[in-house]
Amino acid sequence: MLSSFKLCKKIKKSMNSTFKKIVPFYFIFAGLVFFTILSNLYRDGMFCDGLYYTTISNNLANGIGSFWQPKFTEMIFPQFYDHPPLVFGIESVFFKLLGNSIYVERIYCFIIFLLAGFLIIKTWHLLVKDQQNLKPYSILALILWILNEDIQMGYANNLLESTMSIFVLLSTFLLFLSLEKKTPLRIFYILFASLLLVCAFLCKGFTGLFPLGFFVLYALLYKNISIKTLIVNSAILFVGFGFMIALLLSYEPARNNLSNYMNIQVIGSLSGLRPENSRLSHFHLLGRFFDKNILIILLVSLWIILLKIRNIFFVSKSIVKKSILLCFIGFSGILPIMLSIKQASYYIIAALPFIYMSVALFVSESVSIRFQQWKVNSISYKIFFALSILILISGIIYSSFQWGKIDKRDKSTLIDVHLIGQEIKNEKFVSFKNRNFDGTLSAFFFRHYKISLNSPKEDLRNYEIIEKSIDTITNPKYKLVNLPTIKYNLYKLDSSSE
Repeated sequence: MLSSFKLCKKIKKSMNSTFKKIVPFYFIFAGLVFFTILSNLYRDGMFCDGLYYTTISNNLANGIGSFWQPKFTEMIFPQFYDHPPLVFGIESVFFKLLGNSIYVERIYCFIIFLLAGFLIIKTWHLLVKDQQNLKPYSILALILWILNEDIQMGYANNLLESTMSIFVLLSTFLLFLSLEKKTPLRIFYILFASLLLVCAFLCKGFTGLFPLGFFVLYALLYKNISIKTLIVNSAILFVGFGFMIALLLSYEPARNNLSNYMNIQVIGSLSGLRPENSRLSHFHLLGRFFDKNILIILLVSLWIILLKIRNIFFVSKSIVKKSILLCFIGFSGILPIMLSIKQASYYIIAALPFIYMSVALFVSESVSIRFQQWKVNSISYKIFFALSILILISGIIYSSFQWGKIDKRDKSTLIDVHLIGQEIKNEKFVSFKNRNFDGTLSAFFFRHYKISLNSPKEDLRNYEIIEKSIDTITNPKYKLVNLPTIKYNLYKLDSSSE
């Protein structure tokens, strides 16, 4: 008993010492969060897709549309079935509790980001519980994760994949946990994981279901699972998922929503009827994955080469297996998307944590050895520590200057939206004419003022908005409203000329 206590104390002391040494990594990660996530959240403006989802969620909070029949605007997607509705439902709770400020969706985005990071840490700790000295190195996975530009864009711009990743990470964590539990508890964890996968499906559809193959992938690498156990575990996972989906489909509003989603989005994408994000090659996504990770690939390769030259690179067989399993899980979330030519690199946001945990785990033992040898009073360590502080302070300063600014992408549009919106804030419908469809403009008007833009072919509205580059209005009943707009002119119907 006494020897066990001394051992625990020794392990704890060693972990504390290791943590102190790798504190600079935490400073670097925090600095990157300020540079990439918070600086974006501090600014007004949002990527078009995320803006759609924010508008729909805000509508739901304000009684516009319903959970199973969401609404974008009165004229565009008055019934939105392009994606399942769970994210809108969750985010609408934030609007109900915190109001309609643009910072509500930003608080939601940041909470989702923090939850994802927390689940990466918890999964890492579970995987290395028999090698306690590696626990602090979960920070390596977090740094690789935040360096990916799709992670930066997705979590800062309210993409559905970001919320879906929470359910995917948590379900996989429970599946890992189930491997070491006895039958009653094991079944509970697997069924709970299947419920979370139903939630992942209700966020973004089939792209969140890749953990269903977890036990098969595990059995490919580990011989401690019998064929019978593999079949039973997989059956519980699939049957649990199928039963809950069947239960959901027995409710007519849910069945209507999901059948429309299947017809509009899934079948449309597989048949090539959805032109957005359509690619010439099924391998486009794989190419983009390697393009966007070239820096990480080079850094990790350089680290391994340098350590091999110095004969201090080491990776144990158990870590190799775990690393390969995580890699398998990650790519099982990437490869199925390639069946469709409708591809975008941010579709794989939920799969990326497993890839980066795999890479970080593979090098973690060598990093641990190197840090044990590194003296904290050495000049090189002091330089590393100083650089990490510099990154953190620079990130805080840079992000603070972004507060209240408008994103360059949306600046001219948002300036016009607020100038025109204040002028016509009591209107519900406004005629609109532009060169190409602009979903962002429609989203901003409905998000901030609940104004729907519609075609000028309808009955005459009190106001008409026209893109300046094609302003050819000939109707004498409309008079130009003098506003310092950038991209759009506003015309008002002159009631005296009727």
